[in-house]
Amino acid sequence: MRRALAIQADIQTLHSLIAEAAMAVRGYLLTGRDDFLNPYRHAQQALPATLDSLRRHVRDPVVMASLRHIDELWQRKQESLEELRIEGRSLPPADLQAHLIGSKGVLDELRTEIQITYARETELVREYSAAARRAFLRNLWVDFVTSALVLASGLGAFLLLFSGVVQRVKLLVVNAERLSRGEALETLPNGRDELGLLAERLQNASVLLARRADEARAASLAKTQFLSRTSHELRTPLNAILGFAQLLETDLRGSPHSPQLEHILVAGRHLLTLIDEVLDIARIESGDLKLSLAPQSLHELAQEATDLVTPFAQRQGIVLHLVPPFADVAALADRQRLRQVLINLLSNAIKYNRPGGEVFLGVRLESDQVWISIRDTGIGIRPELLPRLFAPFERLDAEHAGVEGTGLGLAVSRQLMRCMGGDIEVQSTPGVGSVFSLRLARARRAADAPPAATSAAPATNTSQPNDMRPVLVIEDNASNLALMQALIARRPQWRMVAARDGEAGLREARAEPPALILLDLNLSGRSGESVLAELRADPAFRETPVVVVSADALPETIERLRAAGANDYLTKPLEVARFLALLDRIAA
Repeated sequence: MRRALAIQADIQTLHSLIAEAAMAVRGYLLTGRDDFLNPYRHAQQALPATLDSLRRHVRDPVVMASLRHIDELWQRKQESLEELRIEGRSLPPADLQAHLIGSKGVLDELRTEIQITYARETELVREYSAAARRAFLRNLWVDFVTSALVLASGLGAFLLLFSGVVQRVKLLVVNAERLSRGEALETLPNGRDELGLLAERLQNASVLLARRADEARAASLAKTQFLSRTSHELRTPLNAILGFAQLLETDLRGSPHSPQLEHILVAGRHLLTLIDEVLDIARIESGDLKLSLAPQSLHELAQEATDLVTPFAQRQGIVLHLVPPFADVAALADRQRLRQVLINLLSNAIKYNRPGGEVFLGVRLESDQVWISIRDTGIGIRPELLPRLFAPFERLDAEHAGVEGTGLGLAVSRQLMRCMGGDIEVQSTPGVGSVFSLRLARARRAADAPPAATSAAPATNTSQPNDMRPVLVIEDNASNLALMQALIARRPQWRMVAARDGEAGLREARAEPPALILLDLNLSGRSGESVLAELRADPAFRETPVVVVSADALPETIERLRAAGANDYLTKPLEVARFLALLDRIAA
């Protein structure tokens, strides 16, 4: 039992070291910072010792075979990680993509083999416990007969011992099962015999697992923080690029420079989509994706999704059809994520269609399930390519067909559907078209659609109609301030007051109460969140509209800031039309 528990602890350590090594190299590829490789170097040093410990303790031939396979897979994974560390940042995107997919496959094999090994050891622990109990009961029977024949007075003492030991063995078995499930152990009587030592070992193993769980939670939190910082750092420069490009598009519409501006906007939005999809994949893999499952009206979602992609369809010459019936059909889903999946699949159906083609969006009921189908009349998908359809960064023949994309949309969509308890299925006939079907649990009634975000009414303004209203912009990035200045200049009823940090913003607000405050979150010195808290605590600013403008696009951040008192939350890169509409709405 002690050896089996030691083997289980080593398997947990092995799994943690391999996961930390892979995460470290991925972080290094994203950031280029050498300190991200510290967990990888630690794993290189610690893994051989852990594998040696397992070889010394393992007796079971099945586990030994799995261990040899794990050793081989780790060598392959280590070689792959080392190549990524040395050459990954200089590889062309296509080669890096192929290398990452191959390395992910090896990591999946490792995880599967480790799970098989751990499950086998758990089975052995049960067998050892059962064998010990059977042997103990056999010995008890012999002792009982002997004691009954030798001395009747010893019977009472023997029965007392019998009852106590069996109870302890049962508790040990229960604790072994609870340990395998990661639950807290029941308290056992103190003892220095074998049972007492076994109970002590189980308790130590429980403490070890709890510590590993805490470490895993800490690693997950660090990854979430890293994703937030990465999103902010990538979105901040894109804000200036796309913001000024949208202004130039408006000013130079119809000029010879319009096609070049269109290329800038398409490339910038393509990069933004890639950032969002990579962050979604990372959140799903780490278990950080938060969903709010509730009954959703499919008619409303379908109408909303088709309205959003209709301009794109018109440019491509594609006709969209909503196939009834949609009325009163509801599914259990997260509204935002289901809309994201629908928009992605509708966009694909438009992109991969033929000129003058059609796209049909329909729904059907099947027992307690709802199927949403998106059918196109496009080029279709060859049967041999279907197994690769949902692989990350896999674009099949799209690159040769000249269709833009990231290769992540379908991978993210399938993962989102599975997180909502559903899935995606596909049927395709080359030259005829494809049908993507979304499966979800049926809901009995649709939830009310969440109210659209609205800004609070502006503070009472006693100035004359022609006076310019002050809008306070608290932002520490020079490019973003320049963009704000250019945008606000297009609305003559507003004038901009700038502050480069939180303290300066509070001073400006108190010196001249603004009609609107635009607040960045990641400010130098004092954070934007603490500035918002102080503004809402001051009676003079409780009714002043405060709109957060941040590159942090994580849903949990947006929800937290709205709950803290923000009237609206705009993510960078800014949508110029939405920003100007916000100014007009507050000025009205």
